[in-house]
Amino acid sequence: MRTNCSRWLPMGPLTLALSLLTARADGAWDFVPTLMLTAESDDNARHLPVDQPTSTRAAFDARLRAGRFSDRGEAWVEPRIVADAYADEADRNLEHNDLFLRTRATREMPRAFFAFDSDFRSESVLRSEIDDALEEDLPTGSDTIETDSGAIGTFTDVRDRFGLSMEGGPSLSDRTTLAFDTSWLDVAYESELPLERADFENLTLGMTLTRAVDERNNVAARVYGMDYTAPRNDNNSRALGVEATFERPLTGTVRFSIDVGVVRTEFSYIGAGFDRVDGVSNGFTFLFDIEKQARATTYSLSAGQSVSPGTTGFLAPRDDLRLGVRHRISPRLAFAAGVRAAAIDVGENAVTPPRDYLRTTIEFDWALSERYSLRAGHDRVREDFGVGGGTEIESSSVFVGIRYQGQSRAPSARP
Repeated sequence: MRTNCSRWLPMGPLTLALSLLTARADGAWDFVPTLMLTAESDDNARHLPVDQPTSTRAAFDARLRAGRFSDRGEAWVEPRIVADAYADEADRNLEHNDLFLRTRATREMPRAFFAFDSDFRSESVLRSEIDDALEEDLPTGSDTIETDSGAIGTFTDVRDRFGLSMEGGPSLSDRTTLAFDTSWLDVAYESELPLERADFENLTLGMTLTRAVDERNNVAARVYGMDYTAPRNDNNSRALGVEATFERPLTGTVRFSIDVGVVRTEFSYIGAGFDRVDGVSNGFTFLFDIEKQARATTYSLSAGQSVSPGTTGFLAPRDDLRLGVRHRISPRLAFAAGVRAAAIDVGENAVTPPRDYLRTTIEFDWALSERYSLRAGHDRVREDFGVGGGTEIESSSVFVGIRYQGQSRAPSARP
């Protein structure tokens, strides 16, 4: 059953209007448009386990980031639309206009800080459930919880997703800060009976104490709780976790951090036999992250395990791996490659099988001028559903496009 995520859409402009109050009156206005036109050829656009004819797609991506910034904070709103068209009549049912609206506001005070994010998306399930191998090269604010269905089919469905997050707290001393955070995520599907996917809501509350041990080493301790509900299987799950973080620069160009923790989940849901299932599970969480930034090359590695909300109708453990490299071959030519892998354990009582996926992307970017560039690359997706000879799906595509990138005056903008 679809919840009314769209009722939150007007909060974007309202958020901007309120958050502008966090910036000083002399804050500078900033308007940054980004336009992309891409042509793509995919040998399995529907992600089906049988051979498919090649599909050709053209996509137009337009976004505008408008806001203001000052020496103490920033506030912006970013509407975006992605419209596509397929060349073959048989693929027309895959077409969709994806809509996005994101906002962000931050404020730093002498002894405290505050940050607020909102993220609304109405997008095709086909393009929303497989995470990108390359992270966006535009700053987008804080990350949101990912959702994965672990399901095949209903690729013409549309997912509405709305997230809110806030973080802030005081500085207890020159080296110690206390931060409180909260986030809320509402995910819904347009289908009346999404058999493979479940609408859900998830609320997270957390508190973090951070201490700068010295000029190089930072440590932090966090306690958090999650409340997850999914109407389809009447799932009501609550999780409580604690984690510790250690961060330090290994060299002048290498940054390293590691998080370790434990989480306890209490769950109650209607099982496959229509009986009530109650129980408790304990899990281990960790996140390892390392990044090296040189003059022309950036390397990154991230690996971890977490308990995350998903559209299977359960809070489920998942393993994640990200590898990335970006290299500037010449002043005009840049190269990027990324690997994104994940394994989602949907639970023995889920109606969908467990899901493993691997996505790799290679991309070249040729600067035609200061604002225009040509993009070309190759993208490959592999998915495994089930265990012991389950279903395997592979998709391979090549793409080429042109991008116009406006220039931001914000001091924190990437070059």
